[in-house]
Amino acid sequence: MDERLFARVYEHLMDEAALLDTRQFLAWHATLAEDVHYAVYANLVRMQGEEGPSGAPLFLENLASLRTRCEQLSTPGFSVADNPPAATRHFVTNVRLRPTDSADTCRVDSNVLVYRTRGSDLPPYFFSAAREDLFADTPQGLRLQRRVVQCDDAIIGTRNLNFFV
Repeated sequence: MDERLFARVYEHLMDEAALLDTRQFLAWHATLAEDVHYAVYANLVRMQGEEGPSGAPLFLENLASLRTRCEQLSTPGFSVADNPPAATRHFVTNVRLRPTDSADTCRVDSNVLVYRTRGSDLPPYFFSAAREDLFADTPQGLRLQRRVVQCDDAIIGTRNLNFFV
């Protein structure tokens, strides 16, 4: 394992979590690759040995659609679902580098737990998932090219998913 690359990736993931937790969505958007693919899937419960898709799509995003979501979440009063804004905390763990065929990219697997609360309005919500990321190593730093998120839950127990994973 390339320890320097691992350190860079880990720092990038921690910086990303901090940007999202402090609602700096447009700054987070600036860390994405032009050709980013961002997908979040709910878990589909299957019987052991049963074949089929691994999940139902909740989000299938690209750079433009992510920009729209970032602008909406950054505009006070734009979204009723996020007024007052929820507080989130991203916990990223089990970070593992995986080999790729290109020296300019790195694949990263991780687990994430997002804690979200809106004060005394609702009980807190926990969102647990596995992530598979592909980062491009550019002169401007690591850029997220692909994120595939597989939720642990089959049923999302919250009124909305107005946060990034």
